[in-house]
Amino acid sequence: MTIPKNHDGMQFNRLTAIKEAPRGDFNKRAYLFKCVCGQKVVRRLDDVKGGKTKSCGCLNREYSGKPASPNARHRNPLYAIWNNMMGRCYNPNSTSYPNYGAKGITVCKRWHKFELFCLDMGERPSLKHSLDRKKNHIGYRKSNCRWATKKEQARNRTDNHIITIGGVSKPVCEWSEIYGIRSDTIIRRIAKYGYTPSDAVTTKASRNVHERKK
Repeated sequence: MTIPKNHDGMQFNRLTAIKEAPRGDFNKRAYLFKCVCGQKVVRRLDDVKGGKTKSCGCLNREYSGKPASPNARHRNPLYAIWNNMMGRCYNPNSTSYPNYGAKGITVCKRWHKFELFCLDMGERPSLKHSLDRKKNHIGYRKSNCRWATKKEQARNRTDNHIITIGGVSKPVCEWSEIYGIRSDTIIRRIAKYGYTPSDAVTTKASRNVHERKK
């Protein structure tokens, strides 16, 4: 006897399989799926795998010009992230607008539709991940965005210095992790007190307020 394949967690177009569901009126294997728009629906597995069914119905609404249900949007955990992104780029009343919209940072036209943003970015890996732009001078679009942790974002900051030690170049934050010296201490030692990069990361932190210049 062939054991049916477990499809839990597999994604087909806009639908991600959650768990197998009773066949009910389908007369064939059915699954509970979660759509990128946040809706949960039960559909025939073969229809979803074969591409006959690609979403909960939101895809057809987009083609017809009808918006998704506001309640469905608000239930989606990505909605607040999308809404905040749009706000800091286009709402002058947003506290973040001066650092985004006022500086010319925009959201690509495709992502003005919440459903398409969800489709491109996929599920948020964890609560520790947030939306991050790979290149800070470019706006929000699929090719320039990723889900990243605070540590990963710190390595992507505009002021993230690269220093070379022993022929190896790394961001200051990486040298900080290796040697246990704070990033701002390393930068200050090099810029203000004239340390070499090697001395800046290997010298034991001073208890004095002022570092002694090398």
